[in-house]
Amino acid sequence: MRVAYVYPNPRRELAAEVAAGLAPDTGLLGQNHLSTFGIDAWIHEPRIRRRPRLAGLRHRVTWNLRELTLPWELGEADVAVTPLANVFPFAARIRGRPHVVVLNYGLVTTWKRSSPLRRRGLRTVLRSAAAVACLGTAQRERIVESLGVDPARAHLVEMGIDGAFFTPQPHPANGYVLAVGRDLARDYATLVRAVEGLDAEVRIVGDERNFAGIRLPANVSTYGSLTWRELLELYA
Repeated sequence: MRVAYVYPNPRRELAAEVAAGLAPDTGLLGQNHLSTFGIDAWIHEPRIRRRPRLAGLRHRVTWNLRELTLPWELGEADVAVTPLANVFPFAARIRGRPHVVVLNYGLVTTWKRSSPLRRRGLRTVLRSAAAVACLGTAQRERIVESLGVDPARAHLVEMGIDGAFFTPQPHPANGYVLAVGRDLARDYATLVRAVEGLDAEVRIVGDERNFAGIRLPANVSTYGSLTWRELLELYA
């Protein structure tokens, strides 16, 4: 079996770092483990996106156009694993190959935010997929109920963790509270208020936007851009 992984953004640099032991392999979604099972799996980067990110409308056009050409770029692949679900599965079905396994990251959220026309298109595309892999039970239930995906093609595949990279360490004599995350759903304002005045050191890894308007007490320190190794040391 030949399997092509098509990620939403380039992964070749991450794959090189994983091979060198400098990063966890979670972001590769299992691609680097399939050879253990006799499966030939590789990373494919869409040809239309092999350039710096374009701005505005050109970005939107190329972001979606790359999905139309993918089935013909992946001529030797039996299966494609991807989060791309705008038109790729439907285009692959028209061509007759490859079978597309869609990774459900935000399909339910997309569905909720979409117009009736966009919802109809999403239903059609997902019905063209060979399978949809969901990270949680609630995800699976909702794409079956709301998006009409055949239950036999909707699978629960929980997110894995690179246990070889994130190895347990002995508990330190004097530890600290660590919070990590850059998405805007992180409520660091509440965390900071909760720990102010406590006899506890707190470290937070995020972006500047995560801390906008937040007054940091003396026992809280923040970190911006870190390498995976630096982050690993903080976790340890």
